[in-house]
Amino acid sequence: MIKKFLSGSILFNMMFFQCNFAFSQIIEDDFAKQAFKGQNLAKPVCKKEIIEDEAVLELKDKTLIRPSYQKVLIEDKIIENTAELKASINPAVHYKLIDENAEVVRIPVCAINLITTKDSLKIGQNIYFKVSNDVYKNGEIFIKNGTTVNAFIELISKATYFGDPDEIELGRFSTKDVKGNTVELVGTVTKQGADRGKWAKPLYYAGLSVPLFGAPLLLCYFVKGGKTSIKPEQNFELYYE
Repeated sequence: MIKKFLSGSILFNMMFFQCNFAFSQIIEDDFAKQAFKGQNLAKPVCKKEIIEDEAVLELKDKTLIRPSYQKVLIEDKIIENTAELKASINPAVHYKLIDENAEVVRIPVCAINLITTKDSLKIGQNIYFKVSNDVYKNGEIFIKNGTTVNAFIELISKATYFGDPDEIELGRFSTKDVKGNTVELVGTVTKQGADRGKWAKPLYYAGLSVPLFGAPLLLCYFVKGGKTSIKPEQNFELYYE
C-alpha cells in the first residue's frame, strides 16, 4: 500500500512540473521579430504630467471675498391699513329687501322710431323708446309722459330656410324719474316675424312621403321666415320694483 502511495505521488509531481514548464515558456511573435530585427528600439518612458486649471491658478493667490447678505423687510403697502384688510377679507354685502306688498309700478313704453330687422341691427346696439303715459307712484307723478327710455339689443336671430322667422329681443331698459334719477326698469321686449315654418315644414314632409307627385312640395324647404319690426304705435309694458 505504501508503494502505491509513493508511485501516485511521484506521478503527480511529474505532471505538475511538466505543466509549470509548459506555462513558463515565453510566447514570441515571429512576425514582430522579423520586422524589427536589427533595430535598437528604445523603451518608451511614461512621464506623469499634472494638468492644471488656469482659472484656478489665477485665483490661487487672490483672497476671495465672502459675499454678504442683507436682510430686507418687504412690506405690502396694500395691507398696511388693517381696517381695509379686514374689509377685503370680509366684504360687506348689502342686501336689498323686497317688500312683497309694495306697489308694482307699471310703465308703458313705445318705440320712438320704427325698429326692423331689415336694417343692419347689431347685438348691443342702443335703441330708444319713450314713456307713453304719465306714471304715478304713491299717488305722485313718478315719470312723465314722453321721457326717453334707453334699451339695448340683446338678441337677433335671422330668418332661415324651412320658414323660421327673424327674432329680436330688447332689454336693459332705463329712464329718468321727475327728479332726474336713473331708474332701472324690469322686463324685455321680444318680437318675431311671420313663422312660415308652420305650413312649410308639414308640406315638405308630405312631399317626401309621395316620391313622384310630391316633388314640388320639396321646394318648401327653401321658404324663409318673415322679417320682424317694432312700430312706434305698439305699446309694451315694463315694471319698476
